Amino acid sequence: QPMPTAEQAAFAQRSWDLHVSATLQDAVEQQQELAELSRLLDCYGDAIDARDHDGTTALHSAAVSGRGAAIALFLERGATVNMQSNLQETALHFSAREGHLTATRLLVASRAEVQATTKDGATPLDYARRSQNREWAAVASLLEASKEPPQPQEESSLRTTTLCDSATAFARVP
Repeated sequence: QPMPTAEQAAFAQRSWDLHVSATLQDAVEQQQELAELSRLLDCYGDAIDARDHDGTTALHSAAVSGRGAAIALFLERGATVNMQSNLQETALHFSAREGHLTATRLLVASRAEVQATTKDGATPLDYARRSQNREWAAVASLLEASKEPPQPQEESSLRTTTLCDSATAFARVP
């Protein structure tokens, strides 16, 4: 019995995504020149977030390899910085686990979710601390500093300002 048209289209799309993902990830892992990566993206750019069987993308591969220039190129070309693997790992999880400081900086600067959690509830900071690879301590410090939200003013000082402004405004009324 022939496959329904919708299933054929989904199968063809998944096959294409696997091909693109394998091609881009192989290029990253073989440390091909940026010009070659750029040429591949010219061909496959619409599928820059193509995922392999594990759900990882070329950006994940660049992060695990610490290839900062490749990460920058992928992000410039529209890769999704917070794309998750099947285990909900982001590229930031991978760069943190491997202790790649430059890669981690690039991802954080590109608004990677510093508090993203995997299926097991692990953050990129957890990965850095567990693995202790390369520059893990500097990566951990960067992630710690990046997760702290801006400190809001104390509520009491806001209340005082509001009360003072109201009192001043009231005093001016004839």
